[in-house]
Amino acid sequence: MNEDSSKAGGHGAPLRASGGVVGAGAGLIAAAVLKNPELAAVLAAATPAATEEGLARLRLISQRWLDRVERANGFVVEQTGWSESRLTEAYLSDEESLNMTADFLRAAAASPDEEWIRSLSHAFVRGLLATDMEKKAIFSRVVSTLADLDPIDARVLGTMQNGPQSTWGWHKRRVDDKPLRNVLIEAVPGSEEVIDAIVARLSTTGLITTGDGDSSGMAFGSAWTVTSYGRLCVEAMTAIGEAPDTRQPST
Repeated sequence: MNEDSSKAGGHGAPLRASGGVVGAGAGLIAAAVLKNPELAAVLAAATPAATEEGLARLRLISQRWLDRVERANGFVVEQTGWSESRLTEAYLSDEESLNMTADFLRAAAASPDEEWIRSLSHAFVRGLLATDMEKKAIFSRVVSTLADLDPIDARVLGTMQNGPQSTWGWHKRRVDDKPLRNVLIEAVPGSEEVIDAIVARLSTTGLITTGDGDSSGMAFGSAWTVTSYGRLCVEAMTAIGEAPDTRQPST
């Protein structure tokens, strides 16, 4: 790195997020950020011989991710009212909290969708607030599962749980002219081209199932319903004190 780039305020200045929470949890945040394939590819090229263009790209990507993590931490602070030190203590208090934090921050860093991360933060906060380790372990699994979903996956899951006549089951596409069918591509705009992948992902993670027990997500014409674990995940994404059936995960 040349002398000019190492000056304060120059392109080589250390990255800093605007808030103190990111600084306090820098190790966790770095671990989350480094799971991003795009950033990992840039880091692989960030040798002493790397070009200024490559390093500048690295800084831009890193700052974007850190900003998103700071935003996610803000959601947690809003819900808990905790100080920076209390938040850091909660993140590092035990193995389950540490695992949850890594999953939550990884998802937060990777997604530009603010409302989706806000919904995910509700599940994360429930886990942090759990005093019983068995319940904390359950929420840790919930956060891990949800963190691997795309926003549209969560929207489909929420629609299946909270939509009208949701107990009837849902079909991916309309297979006949019966008006009482629940059809996902009609209920969730934008899902037409990816509905097979969405249903496959939700089913293989145990969030939805068919009456015949198929878990491949590929059963043609099968009616899909939300599992008990799927209902738990949807409920976990509602704000504490808010009725679970009045809010769907946002996209």
